[in-house]
Amino acid sequence: MTSAWMDNIILLSDSYKVSHWRQYPPGTQYVYSYFESRGSDRDGWDEVCFFGLQYFLKRYLAGVVVTREKIDQAAKVYAQHFGDGVSDNPDLFFREGWEYILEKHGGRLPVKIKALPEGTVMPNKTVLVTVINTDPECFWLTNFLETLLVQVWYPMTVCTNSRYQKLSIQKGLEETGCEDWAPPGGTAFKLHDFGFRGVSSVESAALGGLGHLVNFMGSDTVIALAAAQEFYSAKRAIGFSIPASEHSTITSWGVEGELDAMQNMLEQYPTGLVACVSDSFDVFKACREYWGDALKDKIKGRISETSFGQLVVRPDSGDPEETCVAIMKILLEQFAEDVTVTKTGHKLLPPYIRVIQGDGVDYQSIPKILNRFKDEGIAAANITFGSGGALLQKVNRDTFKVAFKCAEIILEGGESREVFKDPLTDDGKASKKGRLTLQLASDIPSYAPEDVYQPRQGPDGVKGGTGHLHFSPDGKYVTVASGKGDPEKDLLVDVFENGEVLKEYKFGEIRKRADIPNGPWENSPDEPEEEEPAKVEKAAAPALNGVKPQPQLAPAMPYAAMPRPAAPFVMPTMRSASIPSQPMVMQPSPVGAARVTPVNRPSFVAAPQATGESPTQLCGGTHAAGRNDAAGNATAGNATAGNDAAGNDAATSAVNVCPFADPSGGSSTDADRSPQLRGSAGISPQLRCRSHAAGPDVRLDVWLAGHHATWDDDDDIPRIHGADLDAAAKRFTGRWLWHGQHGAANGLRWLIGPCLWACQHLLLSLAALVAVGGPASCFVSHSPLRLSARVHTDGAPADFG
Repeated sequence: MTSAWMDNIILLSDSYKVSHWRQYPPGTQYVYSYFESRGSDRDGWDEVCFFGLQYFLKRYLAGVVVTREKIDQAAKVYAQHFGDGVSDNPDLFFREGWEYILEKHGGRLPVKIKALPEGTVMPNKTVLVTVINTDPECFWLTNFLETLLVQVWYPMTVCTNSRYQKLSIQKGLEETGCEDWAPPGGTAFKLHDFGFRGVSSVESAALGGLGHLVNFMGSDTVIALAAAQEFYSAKRAIGFSIPASEHSTITSWGVEGELDAMQNMLEQYPTGLVACVSDSFDVFKACREYWGDALKDKIKGRISETSFGQLVVRPDSGDPEETCVAIMKILLEQFAEDVTVTKTGHKLLPPYIRVIQGDGVDYQSIPKILNRFKDEGIAAANITFGSGGALLQKVNRDTFKVAFKCAEIILEGGESREVFKDPLTDDGKASKKGRLTLQLASDIPSYAPEDVYQPRQGPDGVKGGTGHLHFSPDGKYVTVASGKGDPEKDLLVDVFENGEVLKEYKFGEIRKRADIPNGPWENSPDEPEEEEPAKVEKAAAPALNGVKPQPQLAPAMPYAAMPRPAAPFVMPTMRSASIPSQPMVMQPSPVGAARVTPVNRPSFVAAPQATGESPTQLCGGTHAAGRNDAAGNATAGNATAGNDAAGNDAATSAVNVCPFADPSGGSSTDADRSPQLRGSAGISPQLRCRSHAAGPDVRLDVWLAGHHATWDDDDDIPRIHGADLDAAAKRFTGRWLWHGQHGAANGLRWLIGPCLWACQHLLLSLAALVAVGGPASCFVSHSPLRLSARVHTDGAPADFG
């Protein structure tokens, strides 16, 4: 339950603000103020990632926030507060002003706020937010809100702190030849939030944790996940973690029982990722004798044809740089038989073991550690970082020299007056004058030299400086002062007015806006504006080989990025911020062909079949020319017991498909187009496909392993449906890889969904391709698999391979 005093907007300000209603010039009707970063006290931190305002708007300012009860409560508090300890002083509190807001505006705040879109990365010394009252009787309200609004400094600063560490990690990955950028690779899980216990309040943990999750996907600060859902429209958890030990769960086994405690961790969590603190007594002994010897076979056995597991070793003491290098060398030596090298020659541990450094980690230590790794021939992908107080708490308002200053007042009769400060003793605190717009520098094609802002030149210089164009240090943006900007080109947008939040940002779009080159969300699709209800298919998917498709369960997303070794292959997963997926392990089959085995849950791909088995048949018969005959028998072109229509050997494991029942319950009257997919020996994707063509319009439905995907002309990417998937999961944020050639008719209409996707090695998760209007081809590079499809368009087959 929230305390009443935290919900009373009249109490959420500095004491002296209560007296300011008497201090403005007579006749003041409007007060216009702005919020900015005036620089940074950290070298090289020249830009800020704007984030967090939406929380404060929705939590404290939106709706009816002034009531009679709150006015009475505030009047009592302020009367005592401004008294002498014996007698109350009720005269300073502006009761009449708050009662006016209650009676005239129904308790809603008459102010208008414009702000930069959240997630935007902007150079310092540019305007980020502007505030003005909308009722001339409430001129005093604008700066009364300063105290609360300036607290945006905290999530904004944590977000930027996290982002600078992301840049350092990205640089380290690039310099050591680690280029698997898509989640869970790349930077997505390389910095984990350990900061809940290290911050000053639960609200700080929520806001700071959110700021970190703008940049990364790993967090132990659970309250941030709830805050994202309540204030940023997240439909699912936006951060992920794994089981992990603490010192008490290891040391409680005793000094002689440390090995048993570590073995217990491997046995209690036999699959997936598990982290174990290893410095309780001697981290070097633990790495060499326990993990690298006594428990080595158990660790190596975590990857097999049917399971994937990874141990994450956690040191927690000592000099971070020296300790990380030392234990990495030990582990590389102990597991040398499975160590691989990157293209730059840096050593990479096998996929079943990694390291997380969670002590002494901050924006300074991360680049030091990674630079040592580069020099020592160690790949940056071997390590993940965890950070607590240094991530969420070791920042303050002066980290980005945040300020909220009045720039203009308007008096009775419409007279406007520029307002600014320019202290002789600190020119860094000079403020901007007049109405402000933030524009692209390219929007100001020509200007006179005297238009460019020049600060005050000495004691006798012009107070407030000269010129109205405040160019950002990088020259890309300009804050236009003195009301001389173009409102139509203003990058600030209306976000709040008269008690109503006008613009809400979803967490996914904030992440994408704040991302870095090759970051987790750089190429992710935009989120849909509205949640799309999941389609309910009335006809259940038929059993495959007598086994009904099972719901797809989403395991926890790990915070250690999964590697892509030479052998065995750990196939990269396609994941979104909303849908954690799973890795797949590719092992050589006895006959030398690739086999794909699902891990932990039903796969997007069928279980491997022995070479020479009959192809899977759906709906009782095989399929040709896009449909079965009335009896379900195959007609010309069908793939039969040992050969497909083209006479290919059955070792290709052709999959025969039939039209899926119409979602309305009847059979489809549309032209069904059912591709045949052929994989290498042992690969048997289970696919049903139906497309509908009406003139130039195309709709495609694909069913695969219990998943249903649709695509039509209006969709940029496929949409995924299913009872176990909510709207946030319906547009995957993975990368779609397609290569094609198309004719001049209607061009290529395509679906890869969820997709064929190749990174360093192949992931085959869901695959379908439909083309209309010309020949096409689709392929995946660096793949030991071959996928072929036959698509029938208006009775004419087209082959894809």
